[in-house]
Amino acid sequence: MIELSVLIPVWRSRPTKLLQALWTEVESLDFKIELWVCDDSADPAYFDWHDLFRAHPGIHILTFSENLGRSRARNTLLAKANGRWVLWLDGDLDVPPGFLKPYQEIVVRNGG
Repeated sequence: MIELSVLIPVWRSRPTKLLQALWTEVESLDFKIELWVCDDSADPAYFDWHDLFRAHPGIHILTFSENLGRSRARNTLLAKANGRWVLWLDGDLDVPPGFLKPYQEIVVRNGG
């Protein structure tokens, strides 16, 4: 069972650094985490980063053929999430090593 779904809506940005940092940590944790990104750019010029992550089994990327707006992207992500807990992140966030560890501890402490 997925314990934590990390949901990341993006618009006209490339969350490459964030996804790399998160996935590196996910692989080191004994904790089921999935990453969902909704790219609401609707502009193929911003889709160049997608192929870097499509092969990762825990990273899911959604795209819209037209810009549907922030709330539609967030609602779509929430509907796709499989985790018992949800963590929302901005796509331009710069996370330090160990960023997800406190969230793991909170989930485990609260009945995981």
